[in-house]
Amino acid sequence: MKHTGSIILIFIYAVMVIILLWRVWHLWKRISSARKTPALSHKVSPIYTSGARVFFSRPIAGVLHTVLVVAMIIMSTYSIIQACGVRNHIWDITAGICAVAAIIAAIIFIMRRCWIRPARFSTLTPAMAADAYIILFLEIISGATLIASQYDIYGFHTAHYMTLVLFAIYITYSKHLHIITAWIYRYINRGRGAYDTERVDGVCMMMDMMEGKTTVTDVSCGTMGSNHGSELSRLDTLGVYSCSQCGRCEELCPPHIVGESFSPMETNIRIKKAIEKNTPFYPCAMDDDFISRCISCGACVAACPIGINPMKVLWEIKRYAYLEKGHMPSSYHTASQSTQNSRYPLPTYLDRK
Repeated sequence: MKHTGSIILIFIYAVMVIILLWRVWHLWKRISSARKTPALSHKVSPIYTSGARVFFSRPIAGVLHTVLVVAMIIMSTYSIIQACGVRNHIWDITAGICAVAAIIAAIIFIMRRCWIRPARFSTLTPAMAADAYIILFLEIISGATLIASQYDIYGFHTAHYMTLVLFAIYITYSKHLHIITAWIYRYINRGRGAYDTERVDGVCMMMDMMEGKTTVTDVSCGTMGSNHGSELSRLDTLGVYSCSQCGRCEELCPPHIVGESFSPMETNIRIKKAIEKNTPFYPCAMDDDFISRCISCGACVAACPIGINPMKVLWEIKRYAYLEKGHMPSSYHTASQSTQNSRYPLPTYLDRK
């Protein structure tokens, strides 16, 4: 009977590992299938995120998040080393301290959200709120099983490893994937700003070619915009998966502040869903009304601790809708015609005439 139970546990563990490997392969395929990130043709006045300063502008949440992330990294590393048969007294103490710290931090988070009800947490959808609680409970279980396994309590070694694998599987479906991808995105995105124009030169050349202003036919960009996950750059796709949905961009987004049904965070959420379902961005994930609300102010990039640029992805979708499909809102045509006639974007006597 005991032998049968061990076989069942090994089978369950093997299935979990296979699911984890499949999810890693799936995410890698989504990102790697996007087009190669083009080099910048030139630099323009960039807006850089203030990174850690923005993250720790809310010190309690910033410190607790840091404790949870660092503790999870150390506990996972410790478990891998232990599984390889390496035992070290210092590592045992360090991992135990991290497990206790993770449990305390997670409990404080749960109490804070249940009783204090931070303003940001009250705006989350039921699914997003459930996601926030699930990840905290997994942290608590992981820390508790690690401590129990250190005291050689029967069964908790297996329970701890299964919890870690379950945690790894879950974050591939969760917004908490940013625990892994944010570091990679920050490194690759270094030196780039909000208004870096990596494809504009090629788009302008295509427009000149279509209008007969140039005889050049070798255009590198191929398309004027993006409407599928494979048409975004790998850096932009990685940025979509790195969004932590913290809401800082919403707090500084002018259209969202004045009550428009738009936000940079919602942009990332919709694009991520479209990439996962392999559906077009426009008009399936977002329509003319949604994409036209962004005013390209760059506030979202400045507010994001990671430096994600949903504004640039919206430019890609706008260029597809406006330049390739010709679905520009009528108000844009009016403003363009007025500017050509009188150098003033609002209709004047010359336009009416």
